[in-house]
Amino acid sequence: MKSLTGRHVLVLYLLPALLLASHLLAQGTDKTPLPTPLSPVITLNSNIDDNGDETGNFTIVSPNTTQFANAESVDWLAVNASTRGEAEGSLTPSDAGTITVEAEDLEYEDGHIISFSLVQIAALDDATYTNSARLIFCYPVHESCDDPETIIRSLPPPLNATISLVTPEPTATPDPNAQALSAESQTSDDSGTFQVSVPLVGNVITNAQGFGWSADNSDGNSASGQENLGGEGAQAQAEETVETIQFGSNLVQYDVGDILRIILRSLAQEDSSRYVDSHPVVYYFCEDPNDANPDCASLWSSATSGNNGGNNNNGNGNGAGSGGAGGSGSFGNCLNTDNAAPIKVCANSDYTQYTLYGVFQDSSTTDLATVSSSSALHESQAAASTLASGTNSAANKSYTLTYDGEGVMTLSTYYADKGPDVDKPYIITIDTHNTVRYVQW
Repeated sequence: MKSLTGRHVLVLYLLPALLLASHLLAQGTDKTPLPTPLSPVITLNSNIDDNGDETGNFTIVSPNTTQFANAESVDWLAVNASTRGEAEGSLTPSDAGTITVEAEDLEYEDGHIISFSLVQIAALDDATYTNSARLIFCYPVHESCDDPETIIRSLPPPLNATISLVTPEPTATPDPNAQALSAESQTSDDSGTFQVSVPLVGNVITNAQGFGWSADNSDGNSASGQENLGGEGAQAQAEETVETIQFGSNLVQYDVGDILRIILRSLAQEDSSRYVDSHPVVYYFCEDPNDANPDCASLWSSATSGNNGGNNNNGNGNGAGSGGAGGSGSFGNCLNTDNAAPIKVCANSDYTQYTLYGVFQDSSTTDLATVSSSSALHESQAAASTLASGTNSAANKSYTLTYDGEGVMTLSTYYADKGPDVDKPYIITIDTHNTVRYVQW
């Protein structure tokens, strides 16, 4: 028998090693998913306070805590499908047997649907296990239980913005009368810059890309643009941070006596799967030497609108814009400008009355009620009362319009039922300046 050569001996030694390595490699790339968490028991421990608000908490108890033995953490997410309120967290396996979620954090009210998800997270360096499949369940049990990760929520609108006209310092002249005239003319002429200050609060910081804005002059000229927040650094700033949008008054050909309408909305990040743009919010700017607090909205409505065709200049400052011609909404002079509103509140030309229109899905409308406006009620010193109530046939939902006796009107109603959204609230307030605030939408 011939003796084995050195090459053959080397092959015999290497072959088992190669087979073992191949086996180990195959094990490493074929990880076993952690078991899907067993359906937990979810209960609501609640009580109703004197104001009719729901309090208490949801308690989610797992029937078998040993299922978490190989997880590095257990992640959970709860979302109110009616209000888009959400809460989330990550627990160690030893604490994952019981999860408590405050009902208030989810803006929960009786009848709302809570979508809840639970997933086990494996360690990144675990050669054996991967994350478990996501368990999705609802409270109460509902035939349409959506994944909370895919429920789209609207960003909050940019409320409480302030508008000011920044002008250059008047140039000194030898003639005092001429100097006074120069100062007066430069108080609100087309050489100035409009500055819109927007407070950054809540989700506007963490989830917004920036703001979309448009400016309409009462003579028919308009401009629009987008103001970005400036990346992660800007989004991480404190709540009292203020974002500033600036554009030249010549962009809308602003002259003394004109009224300016500014429309703002929060813009969601382009890659966001959870948030969409906010409802638009309308602000007005005007100047009246005889009135420190003029009713700009009323002046806007009574102004004669022309159309000079606009222009195409860019706004100066840190917000670029472009000029163009203005237009009117399909419902007339409506105060709540969001397209999805189940009821539109529209004012007459002098803002002394509001008419409520129910809006069908095909955008047709039905008249619901006509009432005195917030400003008219305030001027007449009207007492608190319910102004109108009934059923909005366009959405097949009830509505109530109340006045608090101090200048604020509240419209409370619901969207038409759609998918998992049942009795989803729509609540707005309207003050004496005919400004809408979105309370719940």
